[in-house]
Amino acid sequence: MRDIVFIITILALSFFLYKECNREPIIIEGEPYEVLEIVRDTEYIPFKVVLPQDTLIKDTTIYVDVPYLDSAAMDSVLREYYAKSVYIDTVGVGKFGYLYIEDTISRNSIIKRMLSADLMFPSYRDTIYLGQPLRNGLYLGSRMDLTERGIFLGPSVMYLKNNKIFSGGFSLGGGKPYYSVGLNIKL
Repeated sequence: MRDIVFIITILALSFFLYKECNREPIIIEGEPYEVLEIVRDTEYIPFKVVLPQDTLIKDTTIYVDVPYLDSAAMDSVLREYYAKSVYIDTVGVGKFGYLYIEDTISRNSIIKRMLSADLMFPSYRDTIYLGQPLRNGLYLGSRMDLTERGIFLGPSVMYLKNNKIFSGGFSLGGGKPYYSVGLNIKL
């Protein structure tokens, strides 16, 4: 059971390291750079629109019976008939803003229609944070081997060249030296 847990842990760690280390570099002036982080900023840009008069309504006349009116009532009806009434409607367009429709009505017809809008359009700006690529170099360190016979400690040397790591070292344990060599290639 302990071996299965160990193998699953090693596989999960290998998968995580593969995902983290397998990023494509960005080439700038022939030099590869590692992408550390990409941040997207969203900004809403205001946009105002005012369209000229545009009446697209077909007029349909419907006749109704009108009761007899005296001169005072007829004066009121004629005053209302020739008056200009302005109606304003506001229509929301989600998070993008509002449309405003303004109709002017006189003599039972639309004499003027205006459409205006206060809209906010999203604009995206991506910021890419780059890190310097790894250079060829020599690394000194220590190593620890854990085996059934005990713990073995010793120095190690690693050399990085063209995304390949060459390693070598030795461990001391039980009075005997144990030598090791290794090659790691970026996936």
